[in-house]
Amino acid sequence: MIDQRRIGMKLELIDCSHNALGNIVMAARGCFGNKKKNPTYEDDINLVRALIKQDHSPLEFAWCMFKVSGISRACCDQLTRHRLASFAVQSWRYTDMQQNEFIHPFSALETAGESVKAMEDSQRKFYALLVKNGVPKEDARAYIGLGFATEVCFACNFRELRHIIKLRLARGAQKEIRKLAKEIYDICSDRWPWLLSDLGGDNV
Repeated sequence: MIDQRRIGMKLELIDCSHNALGNIVMAARGCFGNKKKNPTYEDDINLVRALIKQDHSPLEFAWCMFKVSGISRACCDQLTRHRLASFAVQSWRYTDMQQNEFIHPFSALETAGESVKAMEDSQRKFYALLVKNGVPKEDARAYIGLGFATEVCFACNFRELRHIIKLRLARGAQKEIRKLAKEIYDICSDRWPWLLSDLGGDNV
């Protein structure tokens, strides 16, 4: 029987704005000329909620950086389509792809079983053969499928973060990136409960 275990997706919050709420509020009040004296925390939260409702640019004055590993290159490719974020992806030119796990979609495992494992093994062997015979890794990687695992660091502002989560939590999104979006949602909701309360994260 095929071993259906898969590498665990691991997401880490590496860094972030240390005064995210204050940054957003300061930018917003500068834009709108809000001269309210001694605003309370609740005033700040209400202001941010209004900004979120209108998707206003002051949300861009707070940011966060994540590191994610144990995702397929297919999932990574979807994530990196978000052009307003910054990405540093594991290079398949410099790394030995034989060391990477393979992320089998559970639907494929259930349908094809041993056949998908054989396909993975054949890719590994062919890649190793090419490299052994002097083919540069940047050329040998052409024969490596999008199921191989990778890691990526990415950073974005809160406006783009909301866009990523909203789009990738949708039920029509691929299951793997929905799982990633849910983990991002959970981390951010815990740290900044005012940021994502309108999106909901229980649909994954």
